[in-house]
Amino acid sequence: MWYWCADQVIVQRVLASKNYAHAKASCVVAGYLKLLPMFLMVLPGMAARVLFPDDVACVVPEICEKVCGSREGCTNIAYPKIVIELLPAGKSNSDAPSS
Repeated sequence: MWYWCADQVIVQRVLASKNYAHAKASCVVAGYLKLLPMFLMVLPGMAARVLFPDDVACVVPEICEKVCGSREGCTNIAYPKIVIELLPAGKSNSDAPSS
């Protein structure tokens, strides 16, 4: 209830609106902004489970302990695994052109 109805951002947008139509529109815009963290946090984790099933999505506790050192699961390595495996290597300062 708090996340969608009593959040300070949504309440301030409604109280600062010109009329009822603007209040409804501001609630919709703020609601869409609240969906953004799902794409930033949940989707990369789910993609890591699909892309690296043996490392991130391990089910057997012994395999999880061998991969990441935890018997409960390897979800804590999902984002770093995506960054290391999928993103290209960056340039170091020695590779940068001198000015």
